[in-house]
Amino acid sequence: MGENEGKDLEVDMKRDEELLEKIKGIEDRIKEEGQSDDVLVKYYEDANLQLGKNTLKVSIAEITQKFLDDKEEEQTQTTYEVYMKFGGEDVLIANIDADGTLKVNKDTVQRIDPDNKLGLLELGEQEKPDLSILKDLEGKTKEDLEKELEEKGKEREKGKEDSEQDEEEQGEDKDEEEKDDDEKTEEIARAKNIPAKNIYRIRPDSQFFKNYPMVDKSTYFYRDNDGKMKAEYVDKNGRTVPSPFFQDSTTRLTDPVISVGTDGQNVKSQRPYQSMQTNGLNRQYGVRDVRMSIYIDGGYIDMEESRLGDDGKWVGYGIERTGRDYNSKQVNSMSDTTRKEDKSEVISGSFEKVEDTGFKEDGITMDELSPKKTLDRLMGEGYNKNEAVRIINYMIGPEKMGEDKAKETVNQEIELEAQEKAREDSDQKVPWDNARDRRGY
Repeated sequence: MGENEGKDLEVDMKRDEELLEKIKGIEDRIKEEGQSDDVLVKYYEDANLQLGKNTLKVSIAEITQKFLDDKEEEQTQTTYEVYMKFGGEDVLIANIDADGTLKVNKDTVQRIDPDNKLGLLELGEQEKPDLSILKDLEGKTKEDLEKELEEKGKEREKGKEDSEQDEEEQGEDKDEEEKDDDEKTEEIARAKNIPAKNIYRIRPDSQFFKNYPMVDKSTYFYRDNDGKMKAEYVDKNGRTVPSPFFQDSTTRLTDPVISVGTDGQNVKSQRPYQSMQTNGLNRQYGVRDVRMSIYIDGGYIDMEESRLGDDGKWVGYGIERTGRDYNSKQVNSMSDTTRKEDKSEVISGSFEKVEDTGFKEDGITMDELSPKKTLDRLMGEGYNKNEAVRIINYMIGPEKMGEDKAKETVNQEIELEAQEKAREDSDQKVPWDNARDRRGY
């Protein structure tokens, strides 16, 4: 089983477990209410149900109960509960009785749709939704899910065994590759009379070499005994010669760099320990200038390719080195210039907008640099567009709230607004004659 397949299986199992708990909760609630001890719930997800003038994406719980009537004869009754996503949870918006008549849960609807954009509050109890749509959907029962989880559990265990075997085989290959890398590094270190940790060798299949194909793939960087970083490559005659594309490092070129790193999970502004000016790389794809930014971490070297945008800001991307994991796909996609476009200004512009805001509660990630991605994510959790924008504004505005605090604040506002609207609706329903009597005329 591949890594992605394993992750997909875990996601499926988590979804099944959550749905199983939801179904058990409905069955237990019905039994506690004393309606019936014999309850079967079948749950349909992603149903397109016509309610009034709108077709809504909902989940529907089909509840079948068996009970004895006055004559002690067994009867069966089927009712339905209609759910919508809000705040990442399924909320009950309506019930459908045994006759097929809809009853809207108005308190809930006013909370999730205070402007009544969905038109649910206008629906009377004579509304009878067309439930024939369920025939084309696969409903899940408690027994179905328990069986699926058992089968998926077996598949997961088998996948783990296969994965362990694959890892063992791959580990042997990786050990050989790492041994070869270590030998090459040690060979360079002996020739330069420097520690092996002072050498930085780039992966031949790195994004860096894809961006700059003119740079020889045998190029490596090293820190000499005077503390300067230099770049060399092996020419066609097997001789080690200085690379024409990199100048020796200097401490003069230490402008702040918005560092994306290797995974984009801790984007921050930092000053390099040293920088190397490049020759000719900035002529590629309209980049104004390119430097190699050098950082020292625990005595070991870290390097980034840093680009200067038209906005005067430097943005750095981790350079994939031997003996270490590859950059994330997201980082390599952002740093990719093979399509003759540079996205560094997008990163620097977004970073300035969210720097020193609620996004920094746990460190800025590349996803958080995109307000649209954050907006889409919040809407996927159940917030409407207006509510999601309000959350983001609390995070990037003067309040500088963390995301959890911003959500809590907006949730409270939504509740207060729903209560205020309910009061206004109640006031409007007061008969005019009674109102006049209270005013004294």
